[in-house]
Amino acid sequence: VTADTQCKNGYVVQMSNHFECKCNNGFVLANENTCEEKRDCTNTQNVNKNCGDYAVCTNTRVKNEERAVKCTCIAQYTLEKDVCIPNKCNGIMCEKGKCIIDPSNANKNVCSCDIGTTLDETGRCAKPGKTDCALKCKANEECKLTGNFYKCVAKGSGGEGSGGQGSGGATGAGYSLMNGSAVISILVVFSFFMMSLV
Repeated sequence: VTADTQCKNGYVVQMSNHFECKCNNGFVLANENTCEEKRDCTNTQNVNKNCGDYAVCTNTRVKNEERAVKCTCIAQYTLEKDVCIPNKCNGIMCEKGKCIIDPSNANKNVCSCDIGTTLDETGRCAKPGKTDCALKCKANEECKLTGNFYKCVAKGSGGEGSGGQGSGGATGAGYSLMNGSAVISILVVFSFFMMSLV
């Protein structure tokens, strides 16, 4: 996943040293850039449908002609603390981040850090550090810190902080002033329009 990736039924976020797709509400990751509708495994019609990130509903043992369907991780993923993680990350502790498959070498794992943390000498997310936002937000969006990652949000919608160029600080104040002037102009035009109808 890169800053240019189009996430189906989701959106791109940036952690300290990688990009990933997050899903819209009611959707889960089927693969790294596709979110599918989340299904409930209590219904046998949902076998092979996505029930969690990197997980599908599967048939389990047939006992007395009864089928049991449960949510299990897809191939090359394993369950750790109720989350499906890459097999190569099993048992890897990253501290303030998470283990991912190295984007430049699929045979290696690497820790990806929460924003505000960078890799230390041991490869763990334990060193404070600054990461600028590298997301490619649309013209009506800005990059904001949301939890432990950057995400593009509608301008003026808040967030915990700003990152990257062109967002936050005095620039944000300028946008507020410009938006206020635009609102006043619209109200003046609207009042003239309403008076002409009377």
